[in-house]
Amino acid sequence: VLRVGREGAIRAVFVFLRMDAALTEVSAEVLALSQAVQVMLLWSERAFADAPPLARIGGKVVLRPEVAGLIRAGYDRVLPDAAQDASHALRLVARLGSSSV
Repeated sequence: VLRVGREGAIRAVFVFLRMDAALTEVSAEVLALSQAVQVMLLWSERAFADAPPLARIGGKVVLRPEVAGLIRAGYDRVLPDAAQDASHALRLVARLGSSSV
């Protein structure tokens, strides 16, 4: 359930998972982090079709650096809380290029 403010920004998210046989095989850590990533920004339905947002490094589950960078860019204080125009994507990409990711 997604709660959006007047300006279009995400204000609250409630995630309900129906645990089936496949999900019971996934660790709570992976479920929690993957759901957190998916609700931080409004992603395209195809955003993670080619590669998942998470990676496993040394036995730990982490965000892929490019996903973390995009989330960081999306929450930059100089950007509007929400935008519908295509130029917003260019502003996000510009911030990705200037970050340490």
